[in-house]
Amino acid sequence: MHEASLARAVVTSVTEELATRDIDGARVSIVHLAVGELSQVDATSLRFAYEFAVEETQLRRSRLEIVRIPARLRCTSCGRASRFSPEYYFECSECGGGCQVEAGREFEITGIDLVDPDQVERGGVCYDRAY
Repeated sequence: MHEASLARAVVTSVTEELATRDIDGARVSIVHLAVGELSQVDATSLRFAYEFAVEETQLRRSRLEIVRIPARLRCTSCGRASRFSPEYYFECSECGGGCQVEAGREFEITGIDLVDPDQVERGGVCYDRAY
């Protein structure tokens, strides 16, 4: 299960980025990820692994928000854009030419939501994007 190593890498990346910005990791509520359809990452397994990866860290109160990015292909012969289909694999359904992947391989941190401690004390929660 490579999701465990991916979860640890996310925790490390977020922790390092927060340190460069002098932000307390305990303020992180959500880590946003973009995960491509072709990246071979199981979102359920990744969330499960993330819970363990953050256990002994300042991010222990945070959770993952995962957005799946659909695979998008472009034919190198006719230029037609299409979605990935197991029926055609990486062949153009129009002309039979080969296709290149334009989207769907992503695995990237797209944002971090922080809890504003002043808002929490007043009973509300305010978020800002730090990444």
